[in-house]
Amino acid sequence: MDEAALFPRIRGAEGRLSGDGKALLVEALTDSGDVVRFSVDLGEVQHLVSYLLVWTARLAAEHTPASGIGEAARVFSHPIPVTAVSMGTGDGGEGLLGISVGPAELLFSIPMAALGSIGKTLLTASVQPHEIASA
Repeated sequence: MDEAALFPRIRGAEGRLSGDGKALLVEALTDSGDVVRFSVDLGEVQHLVSYLLVWTARLAAEHTPASGIGEAARVFSHPIPVTAVSMGTGDGGEGLLGISVGPAELLFSIPMAALGSIGKTLLTASVQPHEIASA
């Protein structure tokens, strides 16, 4: 059996919460118009997303010029509703950026030099216009 038959390429997906509230039910549409259905426990969503992001970054670095990735993301990405952001340092001294989306938390490793810039950007963005006028 060929690769396309074993691993149908997904071109879009929709999801909803399961009746018991413990899983994400996903209906994905393939190139040929077939629907692939699967569910993911809510506690496993962060692991699946992390896995997909890490492998995408590795494969893209090997096969795609870095300049083309950002434009594709701007065209096809949807805003993700972040519920919390945290920053810190790891045991190896690298910068860590934690982003929570509901119960899922993703942890990104970033250069320490970028940590200060991100922190300043978040602080600046959090200031309300009336706070600037009264300062």
